[in-house]
Amino acid sequence: MKQQTTVRAATHIIAVPETRQPLLLSWLLLCMVALAGLISGLTVGGIRPVRHDLSSPPVSQLALDFVFRLISASQPESDLLPVLVPDSADVRPFIAPTVAGSVTRMSEPVPTDPSAEQQMLVPGWSQPRNLSNSPARVTNPVLLAGAGDQLHALWEENNRIYHSFRRNGVWSNPSSMVTGFQPAASMTADGSVHLVFSSQYFGRYRVFHVIWNGSYWSLPKLVSKTSGIATSPTVAVDKAGLVHASWADTAPGFSIIYHGWFDSTWLNEPIQNARGDIPVLVADAKQDKLYLAYQAASLSGAKREIYFAQGHVYDWPAPENVSLTPDTESMNAALAIDGESKLHLVWQEVIGNKSRVRYRFGRQSNWSPAQDISDPAQDAHYGTVAVTQSSQVSVVWQQGPSLIYRKRFTGADAWDPEQVLVSNSNGLGDPVLAGSQNGEINLGWTGWLNTSERDLFLSQREPLLRPKMFIPSVVTGR
Repeated sequence: MKQQTTVRAATHIIAVPETRQPLLLSWLLLCMVALAGLISGLTVGGIRPVRHDLSSPPVSQLALDFVFRLISASQPESDLLPVLVPDSADVRPFIAPTVAGSVTRMSEPVPTDPSAEQQMLVPGWSQPRNLSNSPARVTNPVLLAGAGDQLHALWEENNRIYHSFRRNGVWSNPSSMVTGFQPAASMTADGSVHLVFSSQYFGRYRVFHVIWNGSYWSLPKLVSKTSGIATSPTVAVDKAGLVHASWADTAPGFSIIYHGWFDSTWLNEPIQNARGDIPVLVADAKQDKLYLAYQAASLSGAKREIYFAQGHVYDWPAPENVSLTPDTESMNAALAIDGESKLHLVWQEVIGNKSRVRYRFGRQSNWSPAQDISDPAQDAHYGTVAVTQSSQVSVVWQQGPSLIYRKRFTGADAWDPEQVLVSNSNGLGDPVLAGSQNGEINLGWTGWLNTSERDLFLSQREPLLRPKMFIPSVVTGR
């Protein structure tokens, strides 16, 4: 059973406590800035055929940041919780939010009871840990691996985004950090986490960006300043360390794909001929290129196809159709890149009354034939893919109450047989994969513990390839 949450609150980042000011003055300042923002929004609204500085005018952005800080400082500490609290049934009992400027307390997450549901069925995978440990319902998980054993988990819960991270083998308590949904994250070389998400702001859903510096989150920056509804953001960091985002935006009256980049401030422009939604973006660590996959209805019919585009900043050639099945629905693309800059693409395709997971690898205009990697007789959904140790391709998908795993080496012709990793009769879903630098595979998913509690679970597998050890022999002569 899979239930959906509803987003209905405005963005509210917890600010640094400062000298207290009168609350009335704070709200008057906010109203003035809101009016200025509305006027500037009307000025720059509409279809945007060229790039725009989404932080302009800079004075308005600075004023908004100042007012948010001022309002937080003028309220009692108990008011640092979200402005709009969801239904009381979904509120976690006392989880202290992370306050900017403070270091989060660390503790071990609660492991799953070995006799309970959701135990790993394949040797080599660790038994699941419950990272959220919440009486509410978790959706849209994100895993992000950093240097050493660092691992970040983000998820959506009660219309807010939560964050927990592992450092030196110890996990932080989950922290409610911002009102929003559909989180996506990437990491720069210095270990900073760049999070993009969608949230309602002045009556429309827009995309925002915040940065984790190792101790606390920055205030949000507006990424999508358009007249449309901005959803489904994705983010990647390129070879030079430039942060890029992509999202679906209805500015022209229908959904198109936008691309933005953060160079002291956010700039953006729509990708030409990219009409669609639910993009996924990856960057090439060896080349100055970005790779984008998304779903869109084909020009010849109403069925959705998977499209691919390759570009960087201003240069985006025309997208190409990579699913090539105009009579069936293709959706939910996932993308990963290996050590030779080859791409590995999986997606979900509906044939008859069942879905299957399909796969292709290659480069633009040079793809392998599409193949089914799930059993066509089964109903398979939400495939996710990761590449570890430059050449180990792992794919996981949901199949009924189970998660199925397959792997292959990039130089091999065939996939290893399917493995049922974990099952839960109450229901599970939202699989996500992240590969660590040491080759460890991190798998996250959401699973129901009862009719109202849905938590985020984590299991890890040791590297598929181990370095060979040579024991020297000593030969003595006579």
